[in-house]
Amino acid sequence: MSGKLLSLAALVLAVCGVTFNFLPQETAARLGIEASAATVAMLELLGVALLAFAVVDWMSRGAPVGGIYGRPLALGNLLLFGAGGLSLARGATAGGPVELLGPAAAVFLALAAAFAWLTFGRKGPANDRDR
Repeated sequence: MSGKLLSLAALVLAVCGVTFNFLPQETAARLGIEASAATVAMLELLGVALLAFAVVDWMSRGAPVGGIYGRPLALGNLLLFGAGGLSLARGATAGGPVELLGPAAAVFLALAAAFAWLTFGRKGPANDRDR
């Protein structure tokens, strides 16, 4: 289960990262924000960070996640998708482009719930193994 979850997380993060890194002006325009030099630089920086996290998830997909050794990876993903999903949902409800931010928030929050279950939902020695 954790290998498939990490693969899915890597795919979502890679798509976001590539979009922000290689299409920052278009992304800013679609989000309704001015594509100033600072905005473009920040979107590109965000894209690189998301791509880096995608690589970590992809390279870790064969390792057990959620147990004592995989806990940092699971918690990092939980924080990224949880806080990111809440931020996207807040943006959608505050007048942002709901057709973009709403589905993105749903995907991020679903991944956060999966990582929360992986981290805290399984009990006992089986927590270190993939099911």
